[in-house]
Amino acid sequence: MDADPPTDLLERAFAATRAEVDATAPAQLGLPTPCDAWDVRKLVNHVIGGAHWYAHAVRDRVTEPIEGDDDDYAAGDFRAAYADAIRQALDAFTARGALDASITFVGRPLAGSTVQRLCVLDTFVHGWDLARALGRSTDLDPGVADALREDVAPRLPDAFRGTDADALYRPPAEAPPDATAADRLAAYLGRSP
Repeated sequence: MDADPPTDLLERAFAATRAEVDATAPAQLGLPTPCDAWDVRKLVNHVIGGAHWYAHAVRDRVTEPIEGDDDDYAAGDFRAAYADAIRQALDAFTARGALDASITFVGRPLAGSTVQRLCVLDTFVHGWDLARALGRSTDLDPGVADALREDVAPRLPDAFRGTDADALYRPPAEAPPDATAADRLAAYLGRSP
């Protein structure tokens, strides 16, 4: 993977999740998702708002409180809104020095490359959530899933896991033997494939 461009996994994660956003019909916005208390509308709004949030974090070198989840991108052309948010995030991460920069991320300094890995994880896992909610195949990009499972997920701080509603991830779940790579990643993060 050393020969891959520095943003290859990010681009692939965005592509996988964008396919799920593009497949979402307005009539499906009320469907439940694997994310507690989120329906498809809230999830779509989160992935769009999240891409904007990461773009701002990288450009401004600091994260602000997470905004965008209250914006109702789903009320309009959410496919176009996500394409624009992806473009902004990729522009930010490919800007000169972005991956080497120190970013104050949720109160602590992280390298831009680490923030990018977190963006890949967040984007890809929510693409899986959306595919699952829509009843679509969860066999999202196996290369991205495997890379995240091997490199990023094991580095998640224990503080990110828990059983309460505020926890970003649950304790690991068991993946079935026929699970896809994305299903195995989701199970590792506490989702039930």
